[in-house]
Amino acid sequence: SSAVPRLAVAREPAATAASSADPRAATAHDPAGQDTDRSPYTISVAVRWGDLDGNGHVANSKYLEYATQARFQYLADNGLTFDAGRAQAIGPVVLSDVIEYRRELRMGATAIVGLALSGARRDGARWQFTQTIRTGDQLAATVIAMGGWLSLAQRRLIQPPAELAEIILSLPHTDSFCWLD
Repeated sequence: SSAVPRLAVAREPAATAASSADPRAATAHDPAGQDTDRSPYTISVAVRWGDLDGNGHVANSKYLEYATQARFQYLADNGLTFDAGRAQAIGPVVLSDVIEYRRELRMGATAIVGLALSGARRDGARWQFTQTIRTGDQLAATVIAMGGWLSLAQRRLIQPPAELAEIILSLPHTDSFCWLD
């Protein structure tokens, strides 16, 4: 077994929404614990005209984009920025996404995207996130994302450095969390 390189994780305060690459995404950590999906990590996303499909509601592909933005923002807020991951030649990769739609999201709404860990290997190499997309107190969709860590040099799934595994494993767990190993 080859040694896993140590990841240089920059633990700096997260960028504000104004300096974010996507100005629609604002980090909204829920310190009061009021997020009813039991996920204290959330982002807010303003639904724009370009997010809509021909039916006048948010296109299905945008739900995945909202979920992806929440995952990457969580990583960045915990020191694994896009540039840090590239410098260390490691990055998260999604192996599957499952979406269940419950309510329409429409133009002008604010989507609150929650993120929680619903499963993981004990070494952090594979993970399953449960994400909720809400508007107000209405659940619009649930996304279950399964993934792992990709070596950008070897182009294969790998065990992450301990620091990176800790970032994933420290994410709040769902009530139905289970170990995947």
